[in-house]
Amino acid sequence: MKRSTPFPHWTLSQNGADLTNRHGSSLLEYREKLDKQHVKKPSTKLSLMPGFLITCLVLVVIVAFTIFAFGGVTGEEFSAESFERRSFFYYRVPFIDVQFTPTFRNPINEMEADLVNKKLVTVTPATQWEVVQSSAVANLLTSEVAILFNYLDAVDSNDQHYWLEWTDQHPKLAAEFWPKIQQVAIHKAYLILPFLFDEAIRVESLPIPDADQRIKQCLVKHAADAASNAADRSDHALAQSLAKLVAKYSPDNEVARKILSHAEGQDETPTDTP
Repeated sequence: MKRSTPFPHWTLSQNGADLTNRHGSSLLEYREKLDKQHVKKPSTKLSLMPGFLITCLVLVVIVAFTIFAFGGVTGEEFSAESFERRSFFYYRVPFIDVQFTPTFRNPINEMEADLVNKKLVTVTPATQWEVVQSSAVANLLTSEVAILFNYLDAVDSNDQHYWLEWTDQHPKLAAEFWPKIQQVAIHKAYLILPFLFDEAIRVESLPIPDADQRIKQCLVKHAADAASNAADRSDHALAQSLAKLVAKYSPDNEVARKILSHAEGQDETPTDTP
């Protein structure tokens, strides 16, 4: 005889330890089934969100560390027009060479500023800047413009700018010399600068007209040679710039006239005859 229970349709098991229904399922099994039916499974999208955010955060940290550890670029640039030098700094993305931050610039007040203050060079608004040198991680790149600053930054045994001292000792010759140096820089003839600085020292004891004439002849000779070499290797832009420099101090120079006339002939547009 089945024993009655407080739960309809349920009877005690044979050992009296649990209730069973007519399907033979125990009450404990039935309750576990109900519990599983009422438990709401978490959303798959919500469960993936924390992992996705952590992954993005890690990637941002890695990229930022790479940029700020290996992407810094520093250097100097110069404008021959304003005779001004300034430093620059920015960050770029390594390996793909994409600039990441704006470029920050600061003026450098070295000897070139003294030449400007002494009115030994002509100052006009800067329209073009040339890189003197730039450094990224362990790579140092130096341009021909650095030749000028090998002289302007040179110091003597007393840690004084050598060419500033020379300027103070030879003010009249300096007034003729530095404008020519500026013209050489404007026409991108930096490679001839060593000849001019050496010549200035050789002629410093001569009368000013003679010394100036010797420096001018040195400039014309080496600039004409450089213009001819540039034309031979088809660097027409540089050849024309150097030829203009030569013509400024020697209008009848054959090398300059040939290069400039050839450039004018190329610029002429042929017209159709009727």
